Amino acid sequence: MGKKITAMLLAILMVLALASCTNNNEQNVYIYGDEVHSAPPQTEVTQENEEFFEEVETTKKPQTTKVQQTTEKHTVKVDDTPVHVHKYSDADCFSPKTCSCGKIVGTALGHIFSPATCTTAEICRRCGLTSKDALGHSFSSATCTSAKKCTRCGKTSGSALGHNYVNNKCSRCGKVDPDSLPVGLHELHVIDYTYQYKYYSGVLKDTFGNTYVGYHEFLEEADEAYAIFNLDNKYSRFVCDIVIDNEIYNDRDATVLIYVDSRLVFQRSGITKTTGKVHVDVSVKDGQQLKIVAIDNNYSWSEVVCLVNAQLTK
Repeated sequence: MGKKITAMLLAILMVLALASCTNNNEQNVYIYGDEVHSAPPQTEVTQENEEFFEEVETTKKPQTTKVQQTTEKHTVKVDDTPVHVHKYSDADCFSPKTCSCGKIVGTALGHIFSPATCTTAEICRRCGLTSKDALGHSFSSATCTSAKKCTRCGKTSGSALGHNYVNNKCSRCGKVDPDSLPVGLHELHVIDYTYQYKYYSGVLKDTFGNTYVGYHEFLEEADEAYAIFNLDNKYSRFVCDIVIDNEIYNDRDATVLIYVDSRLVFQRSGITKTTGKVHVDVSVKDGQQLKIVAIDNNYSWSEVVCLVNAQLTK
């Protein structure tokens, strides 16, 4: 009897094991002796073993098992958050290129300052930031002819001092008073003249071997030769030397007359090429016109009267 119970318990355990391994279909299990069969044996059942044969019906209920599939690869986490793309602001004097997320690239550009001037401070050409103050003007002292002038930018201030002439010389710069300098007679405007008068810039030679550069020639040819100059009340004295050109063929005499307006201020006759220089120094103060006349006293030969070193002073 003990063996039968043991066999029955063993058969039940085997049926339960088979049920867990099969599909969800119902199945009949038959136990015969110590063996378990899925179908009844095709043997004749006798009364002797009928009591040992039992039909055991079991129904396998479906089981739900959660299985996690694994692979050799790592599991990739899927995130629906958008990927951040850096958008950098331009770098400037103070800041490098910077993204809204805070990431930076490179360094700040730094300032590029243009130099300060007399009137403007040092200023950055990129951002306009000012640094050092304007330099201010650095004026040199005024002179007789120039106002105060900035040595950096050239700006002027005030006016020139002007000359301070003392004894015909400026006490500040030493310039000689131009009004005291002689003016060549040829620099004056000629109001009227005869065709025999002309100024030459060449060289004249007298009988004594003296040479002169620049001369006024009065060619007297059986008549007088003259020239009238405009003084315009600017001069005080007139000086010159009278000579006869050494190239004339005879030693005939001539007369020279000098007028200031209608007033005769000089007269000399008997001038020849052997006479030598005849000096003239006359006042022309308050005069408007200067008239010089050369007359041939022989009336038969041409004489050439020349004025050399002719100058006027103010």
